Amino acid sequence: MKSDIEAQQQRLERLIGAGLAEQPPLQAPSSLQARVLSELTRRAALPWWQRSLRHWPLAMKLAFFGGALIAGRLLIGGLAWSRASQAAAQLLQPGSVLASLQSLSSACVTMGELMQRVADVVLHQVPALWLYGGIGLLLTMYVTLAGIGVTVYRSLDNA
Repeated sequence: MKSDIEAQQQRLERLIGAGLAEQPPLQAPSSLQARVLSELTRRAALPWWQRSLRHWPLAMKLAFFGGALIAGRLLIGGLAWSRASQAAAQLLQPGSVLASLQSLSSACVTMGELMQRVADVVLHQVPALWLYGGIGLLLTMYVTLAGIGVTVYRSLDNA
């Protein structure tokens, strides 16, 4: 009884497999293919400054982030400088937006100094082999995660 059911299941599987193998491969409509290809061509032809930041040259990325840091520092410095005037003194009363920005700025500077001290202690107290081992472990974990992602993507793509 059990072998009859298994034989029927195998016969059904072969029949379905043969039917699926005879089906022509699915294709996208030609209008869709043409639109997709033209959009890909259009995006590839865009200059680097009109593309996402990921496609910018490294020098331009560094210049952008450096410029943003300099602009932020100039803004904070300008706010601190304007504090000397009477109008700025009224704006910097406790509870105002500018006072909050100034306290945030000083907190960021203090946090940066603390991180610098921690980095100095770590770099001088922790053996170099441990640092290199930790960096190697992090890189290994990153590559492993990327490999798992690629494997899952390919297995789902083939399914």
